[in-house]
Amino acid sequence: MKFAPDGSPLTRWTRLSLAGIVTLAGMCLALAANVVYDTVKDCAQTPLGIFSECVIDAETPTYWKYGLAGILMLICAMVSYFGVPVIRKALLNSYAHMRRKHGQLPQFPGVVFALSFLANYQAGNEGLPLRNLEKPSNTTAAVAKALDIVASMKDGSLEAQKAALDTLCDADGEFAKLRWSWQQPLRVLRHNHGELSVFCAILSREAETQFALFERIATPLLRPGTVLVRVTETVERDNYNHIIAALDTAIKLVQGKVGDNPENICVDTTGGTAIYSAAAVVKTLNSKLKLSYIPTFDGPDVGKIVIFDATISA
Repeated sequence: MKFAPDGSPLTRWTRLSLAGIVTLAGMCLALAANVVYDTVKDCAQTPLGIFSECVIDAETPTYWKYGLAGILMLICAMVSYFGVPVIRKALLNSYAHMRRKHGQLPQFPGVVFALSFLANYQAGNEGLPLRNLEKPSNTTAAVAKALDIVASMKDGSLEAQKAALDTLCDADGEFAKLRWSWQQPLRVLRHNHGELSVFCAILSREAETQFALFERIATPLLRPGTVLVRVTETVERDNYNHIIAALDTAIKLVQGKVGDNPENICVDTTGGTAIYSAAAVVKTLNSKLKLSYIPTFDGPDVGKIVIFDATISA
């Protein structure tokens, strides 16, 4: 398999196109140059007489040869013009690449994520779920069960934390069937559990009202020394500029805990809104910050984290 300089594979059709473009353009240019050279050599007796003898006083056949050379040059120009997009796409790195990390996926000391707002959540005192409802919403039922699992941990050992996270994050388990959106940040937490030092949340104005509830669930699952923090300013859910500013703040906050090395920081795109996901991708482009995503509710890879290195150049 042949590869372009940016690592993308060159297909057989692309290679044939490149070869054809270069060959045809080169042949036309060479033929045109040869015609002009032969014409000038035949009609000019001295170098100083080329213009007068080969242009001003030239005979009709000479002009025909010039016309042929012009046509060949025009063909060369057209082939080059229409071939530029093919050459540019194949060789000049003009398009983006999302590179999936194969093999053992890395863990990160610092993770930035967006906490999704739980719609249809039925809250009682202190934001805790109502438990005396005859038909609680799926979200309310999921939160209640999650709180019970965390409360029932015998101790704060790593084994107990991992067992609780496995239950909460199971792609075939009860929480998946309830389609509980907070499974996603908990799956990010589970993946990075062994290395995680700071878990930083970006909150919309709506999600801010539920952050204390998320803390009740997530904090007991953090290994000793790991902290759950949040960006102080909330964002409008679909305001791109607000989200970019919050990402800047979150990344600086995480850097203050784990250092400036971008290889130690991952921005998760699974939670929040589509605008947040787009902003997170843009923020990590060409930055060496890593990007993660977790397929949510459908397909064979549900619950399996994927790490990307987002790059684009032109």
